[in-house]
Amino acid sequence: MLALGPDDMEPWISRIESFIAPDFLIGERAASKLGVDDLHVICGEKPIYALEDAKALYKRQWTESDYRSQMDVPSGYSPRRMLRVLRLRSRYLSDRGSTLNNPHIPKRFFPHSPTRRSPRGSGAMR
Repeated sequence: MLALGPDDMEPWISRIESFIAPDFLIGERAASKLGVDDLHVICGEKPIYALEDAKALYKRQWTESDYRSQMDVPSGYSPRRMLRVLRLRSRYLSDRGSTLNNPHIPKRFFPHSPTRRSPRGSGAMR
């Protein structure tokens, strides 16, 4: 079994954070650039957007009470509020894609001491 402490892992973690940091910034900036025209293309042009419109856009990211608490007009969302929901969805999609799946830790991070392994079929360590 190999074990590394937080101090041993810090250089690797910092490199991974630096590697994906631009992806998060791109997502943040792209979401902030969405405008009412984009809202109209994606959700249609409406004076008031219904609860169902928000759920169709933001999927299952909020609870029912969250969706209702975000309504800014009776029984719905103004275009301005719905644009906020669109920007949140854009950020969610970008953040979800801005990850590393199964990053491998290079061997150089592991101590140079001999590896201890269990003998086959035995629960004991040697």
